[in-house]
Amino acid sequence: MQAAFDILGGFNLTYWLSYPAQIPSFPVPMQGTVFWKPVFEYDNSENDGTITFRKTLSFSTTFTARVFASEVNEAIYRYATAQQSSTASLDLTLGLGSAAFEVLGAAASQENTTTTEFDSALRLVREHAAGVVQTTVQSTEQTYTVGPRSRLNLYQKVFHFAGLDHECDAVRVSPRVLRESEAVDVVVRARPVAFVKDIQVVYGDCAAEAPPLRVVEVHGGNADINAGFGGKYVWLVPLYTFDPAEAASRFDLIVQEDGYGGWPDLAKGAGGQFRFLRAVHDPRAHVKIRELAFLRSGAGAVGGVEGWGFSGRTEDINRERQGDWLYLMWKTHAVPEPIL
Repeated sequence: MQAAFDILGGFNLTYWLSYPAQIPSFPVPMQGTVFWKPVFEYDNSENDGTITFRKTLSFSTTFTARVFASEVNEAIYRYATAQQSSTASLDLTLGLGSAAFEVLGAAASQENTTTTEFDSALRLVREHAAGVVQTTVQSTEQTYTVGPRSRLNLYQKVFHFAGLDHECDAVRVSPRVLRESEAVDVVVRARPVAFVKDIQVVYGDCAAEAPPLRVVEVHGGNADINAGFGGKYVWLVPLYTFDPAEAASRFDLIVQEDGYGGWPDLAKGAGGQFRFLRAVHDPRAHVKIRELAFLRSGAGAVGGVEGWGFSGRTEDINRERQGDWLYLMWKTHAVPEPIL
């Protein structure tokens, strides 16, 4: 992985793991294809009259997110590997082939000229979710005329790129069979994903000691877990990794009467039961955690957290000690298929 970062901007891995929201992006050169798909054929070669007919055409776009993610990772790997001979300090041993990348956008060009023809389809590559197959369909009706002793072949323009198949609204009528295809250069802007591998519990004696990179409350509320219960101020600081194999798949809440093995107590100094958060690393998980936030509610228990843009949460951290309902929530990112 260090190789990709050295080549694509001289990234300092240790620094960016401390500031994952500020990780720079870099361009990934890729290539798509445009071709003409046969839609309809009308043979009027044995008639002297003119034929007029109406035809309904459908324009669909299908995007398979997992295919796209896999091909982007392979493109980054090939790009870094092809250039490693130019930098003596390159080291691929950190596992570039297993890293995950977030796509920020994509732009297409043909013959060194930027084209906006495929922009609506390329927006899907930024908005995709893990494993999603998304299809949209539009239709229109057109009138066509076939002259005497002639043949009509109707073709539709199709853009294919990394799990994306986009039927354009451009059609072509030809008396002959069209077989040509054209390459389309696509530059994808991507950046490596920093996953959460664990948390550090930080204690303090006053609010001013809050660590700057702590987990915050989603509405800007109090991020001190012990708020309202006395004892120490207790904050969480995420610990990050670029290796999906090290990333956490969820966090479990453990509440018990006694301490355990030096685990940091989330209720330190407040008395009562001990409370711990344990990172779970499931090697079978297809998504891993990339972002954490608290949700504090004084109005009652919370069910799903999708409305806040998160995909999972713990149980109520304050269960059995009254006070606010407090949850640790997380966002996830797909784990890429390994590149062999």
